[in-house]
Amino acid sequence: MLEGALVAWLVAVIGDRALKGAKVLAFGKPERQALTAALQIAWAALLEDVPPAARDPLARDLAELFGQPPAIAPDARVTVTEALIRGVQEQIRPLTDPDPRRSGQSCLDELGIDSSGFREALPQVVLRAVQQAAPAHPALQPLAAQLNADATMERIDQVLDAVQQLEVRPPAGSTPTAIQDLVAPVLDAILDVPAMADYGSRVAILNALSPRIRDAIPRHPVARVEVLNIIRTCQNYPGGLRELVSAIRVIERDSAPMASLDAAVLALGQATSDGRGSSGSGAS
Repeated sequence: MLEGALVAWLVAVIGDRALKGAKVLAFGKPERQALTAALQIAWAALLEDVPPAARDPLARDLAELFGQPPAIAPDARVTVTEALIRGVQEQIRPLTDPDPRRSGQSCLDELGIDSSGFREALPQVVLRAVQQAAPAHPALQPLAAQLNADATMERIDQVLDAVQQLEVRPPAGSTPTAIQDLVAPVLDAILDVPAMADYGSRVAILNALSPRIRDAIPRHPVARVEVLNIIRTCQNYPGGLRELVSAIRVIERDSAPMASLDAAVLALGQATSDGRGSSGSGAS
């Protein structure tokens, strides 16, 4: 049965495994039963876009593929969401890749299914099934919470990348003061994180940064001054702010100060999208 094979495969990919920003997820009988129920709903929804004649062959092919060990093993550098998306796409590659024996068509193409569309849709269907089923199945709530946290982390990374560009190439008409005022709440939130105030944990965070960034940071015996040096140095390197926030997250996990920092970053993203950093009069 396809749902059973997919549940076993999901557990093999993300169960009892340390992934980026995630607590280790355990999958006992309640979790497996809830996943099966969620995937049955997801599979029924997915079949609506599949030609009737292709449904049984597709189900058999997918059950065979997901009955095999995972094609790739994720490591601690990827999130749960990334592990699932990449893993599903790699597992179904024999169905989606062009086959010279079929005049360059894939197995799915021959069944009348758009290969690229199905490759993108299947992992998203699985993710949505977990999130939609979690309210009715408490056993799925830890996994659903992690998927939501992954989405937040992705948005934060995007905001920090945008801020990096704001620092490197300020918008026309902006002033240094306006940009500094815009970023100031994020700087204050970083300074309020206990891991950045404590010397030992601050050293651990610094050691997690790329050597090119870490070695360029001016050190100072006063914590507040050194933290400001860290922030300013990270702003001088592409992806530096993202590295810093990711390193802080490893220590702070889901603490209240980390949540405050996340909120400040997301608010900054809203502020930049609203154009408040595009003119000298936009900062308040």
